[in-house]
Amino acid sequence: MLNERKLDRQQLIYNLSVTNSTQGWVIGNLYDISVDGMQLTNVRDQGVASSVCIDLLLPESIYGETHLVADAVCRWKHELDEGLSCSAGFEFSALSQLEVERVGRLISDYSYPIRGRPYRLH
Repeated sequence: MLNERKLDRQQLIYNLSVTNSTQGWVIGNLYDISVDGMQLTNVRDQGVASSVCIDLLLPESIYGETHLVADAVCRWKHELDEGLSCSAGFEFSALSQLEVERVGRLISDYSYPIRGRPYRLH
């Protein structure tokens, strides 16, 4: 399951910041994303198993929206550089079909191509 999730996650050609939509502060930078969740780097103030409403500013309007706002749960966190920064994995709680399609379009339009393997929605 973990390896399958890693295969589905894609890095984007843009460096996007992810903010806490209720607090307004930056949680971290998007490292990779799938329709199931995302990995962030330079994560601040987010504990494992904590829930957060994320706001991801999209590079352009996708299906009429410029932001992806969704609930997510932090599933893991790893400290890097002797605690100076960390990365964390977040699982989306429940995306609507339109949000799933928006994430899929974000990935298909803005991810690095992987040798002969198109992105697939589940």
